Amino acid sequence: MVNFEHFIVNTWDLFQSLIRYEQAVNSDIVCYDLETNSEIELKATIWGIGLCWTELKAFYIPMKNKAGEAIWTLEQEKEIITWLEKSLKTKKLIGHNIIYDVLVTEYNYNFVLDEFVHADTILMKHCLIEDRPFGLKEISISILGNWASLGQEKLEENVKANGGRFTKDHKDMYLADTEILGEYCCFDVILTLLLYKHFLPLIEKEGLSDLFFLDEIMPLYKEVTINMKRKGFPIDVSHFQTLKKDLEVEINTLENEIHNEIKHHVDSFEQTLLDDNYPVKFTGNFPKFFAEEYAIALPVTKDGKLTLAKKAVEAQKATSSNVKSTEFYDYLLNKDVANTPVWIKEGRRPVQEAMYFSTHPEKTKIFNLSSGDHVGHLLYNCLGITPFKFTDSKKPSTDKEVMDELIEQYKATEPWMSKLSDYRKLSKLLSTYVDGILDRQINGKIHTSMLMFGTTSGRFSSTNPNLQNLPRLKEDDSGISELVLKYANQIKKGFIAGNGNKIVNADYSSLEPICFAHCSGDQKLKDVFIKGYDLYSVVGIETFELHGVSADKKATNYLKNIMPEMRQKAKEFCLSVPYGAGAGQIANKLNIGYKEAQNVIDNYLNKFPGLKTYMNRCDYSAKKNGMVKTEFGRIRHLKEARSIHTLFGDKVLDARWAKANGHTDTRYRLKNLLNNAKNMPIQGLAAHLVNRSLIAVTRAFKKNNIDGYVGLSIHDENCCIVREDQSIQAAKLLQYCMEETTKISIPLSAVPMIADNLADAK
Repeated sequence: MVNFEHFIVNTWDLFQSLIRYEQAVNSDIVCYDLETNSEIELKATIWGIGLCWTELKAFYIPMKNKAGEAIWTLEQEKEIITWLEKSLKTKKLIGHNIIYDVLVTEYNYNFVLDEFVHADTILMKHCLIEDRPFGLKEISISILGNWASLGQEKLEENVKANGGRFTKDHKDMYLADTEILGEYCCFDVILTLLLYKHFLPLIEKEGLSDLFFLDEIMPLYKEVTINMKRKGFPIDVSHFQTLKKDLEVEINTLENEIHNEIKHHVDSFEQTLLDDNYPVKFTGNFPKFFAEEYAIALPVTKDGKLTLAKKAVEAQKATSSNVKSTEFYDYLLNKDVANTPVWIKEGRRPVQEAMYFSTHPEKTKIFNLSSGDHVGHLLYNCLGITPFKFTDSKKPSTDKEVMDELIEQYKATEPWMSKLSDYRKLSKLLSTYVDGILDRQINGKIHTSMLMFGTTSGRFSSTNPNLQNLPRLKEDDSGISELVLKYANQIKKGFIAGNGNKIVNADYSSLEPICFAHCSGDQKLKDVFIKGYDLYSVVGIETFELHGVSADKKATNYLKNIMPEMRQKAKEFCLSVPYGAGAGQIANKLNIGYKEAQNVIDNYLNKFPGLKTYMNRCDYSAKKNGMVKTEFGRIRHLKEARSIHTLFGDKVLDARWAKANGHTDTRYRLKNLLNNAKNMPIQGLAAHLVNRSLIAVTRAFKKNNIDGYVGLSIHDENCCIVREDQSIQAAKLLQYCMEETTKISIPLSAVPMIADNLADAK
């Protein structure tokens, strides 16, 4: 454990001492962390400020106590904020997820820190160790030891003692006593500083300093990512509110239609569920619900509560003249199951349903179309379909792939399957996007968290909500009904430019295939894009040795027009083989035998020898070096691949040897790691191209006084919000930055669009 001192600066004299310490301390960096009352930057109020300049001393300046009352006078608080701004802007600013602290500082104290940020330890960790976890405590424990959790343990106990929540998803840290919260915050800044000092020499040792500090990672963070979060993306709230109502009606209609069609299949299943959870009983809620359903009076106590006490029921029976009521009272008194009246036995279903819906008011049906278990029972038990895919828990799968295949097989006899597919897709659109966007919008904008550590390749991911998965509809989408297309298209329509602005948008054309061809080094693959041909047609013509057809999209004998099925076959293996798909997977994709699939793979790689060399090179690097690198220096660390290969050599990749020696799981792990090794340089190159273009366009806008900013980066698509009268100039700058910033062996194309909403910017 590192022994450090922590100081709670809660008097004016202590604050003056802090000023003197900061002036005298010999450090060019400062670690910065805030304690607040909200995880949402725009809603967060600062409760306290954590600072450290060395790993020996940490300081906490409380701004509010646990009751939310100010610690300082207005004059004192103003002086503290003035000092804080000056102090932070004269050092290299370090933090863990410091985007949060930078924005909360700006919203509360009205000064901007973007350009002073030197490093975020999340990004340093991701640069060196791409896999989770990325939380400060988890990283610190794994690197520094278990002592790193001490501050949080005290905090959790104190928050709960003060009546607050402390769960994985919600921590009311601001309710802690000031001393406890201050100590916790001091732990955080010390841990952050220790991680920074741990990671920095490793970044230098691995030759990642330029990538991290100069060329890409921190420039992207400081100049683009923070501002995307700050500015947000405008949405049309009323559009999403209307869309929500329309979707709810559509989903409800589908649900009713499906239930009507499957009722005869699931009726007994529903009854079993009801019997298991709401059995016919003489006590508890069942008699009360039954009496209410059949308008039978039950006795009540003096304070008006229903009772099933024997004497009370006997007294109630004595006053009854209704035959059914009398029979029901006898049923309660005698508890004679064998002689239960038929009408009571037969009447249990509506009573059980009433009980079910009283405990599940959000439900409208008992058979849950969103439940994998329920749908699985319908498919595999009621309909007798043989499962062909299973979940990790060994249950028959009902995922999209399964449903798509079953729809093709059974749509003529079971039309409800197509409706179920639509129901699921519309439900996802509603919950993930429409509800997710409406719940998270603030003043008509979505401030999604754009994460630079969410993928191993360096591409952006996003959360709250995940805008990377906004529906990306293509002209040749198959299996998507007009109904789903209609609503999916409406999602992007709700992302708007806003008054006086335009969306300036550009999407790299065929970026992943271009990166694939470039990385392969195979000239025939590069020529596909240089000549403007169709990749899948070239691969199909070469692999299957087709004659009389062309890969030229303008030719009359273009393969897609003459033999579309052969192009589709090529599409199935063109990228999957380089990413590690074997004969078994290709056999399934093409619906052919194993040997034939292996011949396809061999023919493909023989026709494009550069690709085979690339794959072998990636495998070798992973097995011998435990890593692969992108062309621009990002590393994918694969130490386990080297460890396994050192122990067993290539023989572990032989399925029969692995099985005979009990290493099937080891073989699977190594194959997966080698697949990652082949995938990452391609995906990583695409990430470099996008990321560097974002830095370039941000700088170009600034240089040319463009009133605009990067609002989103979705896969290969950069979306900017720009003042309308500057949109044409901005579009030219965007195209230039995307096509010319980073040169590779194949020309890049990113034709811009100017529109009022994202749906039209395609």
